[in-house]
Amino acid sequence: MTFFRIQPAARDTALLLDEDTWESRNWNDEWAPARHGVSACGSIDELVSYFRTASGWVDEDCVVVELAGYYSHEDDEDAHAGALLICPTRIVSVTPVSDKLIERIYA
Repeated sequence: MTFFRIQPAARDTALLLDEDTWESRNWNDEWAPARHGVSACGSIDELVSYFRTASGWVDEDCVVVELAGYYSHEDDEDAHAGALLICPTRIVSVTPVSDKLIERIYA
């Protein structure tokens, strides 16, 4: 099964495969407990929908990372908006965010 996420291009994608970094936290509540996994979405369309409702940013300094993996045993803080927590096993691809994708998110 594959999943998609957007992250800054400067962030080392290899860290996504390091189980020690699989912590997801609520950005608005520093005291909230960490959840086990990496935030992602099930498709590019779901990723677009998520970023339309999330308070994140997307620009030309970001990449789309496609990951193979399995579902975490916990839910993402933003599950109501379509975010999933996954445990990545392999990086399938890393591609620059296209202008077309940015336009879809901010349309």
